[in-house]
Amino acid sequence: MNTQAIRDFLGQGNRFKHRSITAYEHAVRQLFSTAGIEVGGARAFDVCVHDPRFYARVLRQGSLGLGESYMDGWWDCAAIDGLVSRLIQAELHETLKHHPEFWLQALRARLFNL
Repeated sequence: MNTQAIRDFLGQGNRFKHRSITAYEHAVRQLFSTAGIEVGGARAFDVCVHDPRFYARVLRQGSLGLGESYMDGWWDCAAIDGLVSRLIQAELHETLKHHPEFWLQALRARLFNL
């Protein structure tokens, strides 16, 4: 993931709230893209989101939020095994360690409990 792209995104503040995409959605889409996963994509391992609360929950709770939101029917995926495999191979936990900008979004999601 490009550090400058993350900084640019965070510098835009809440501008996404006035559009069809939220800052949380943008952050999760960016994170998933590092693993080659698209939200609403056509591939079997891409994620189809049914509830917009999914994005804040993933940022707030990480992998637990991902799993619980799946169980709640907030998203689905035709090939869960492919999705999980890509997430693990991308080592997102390592990516997050080196990008405090994502931690700021996660903290924001926790503080505002959205």
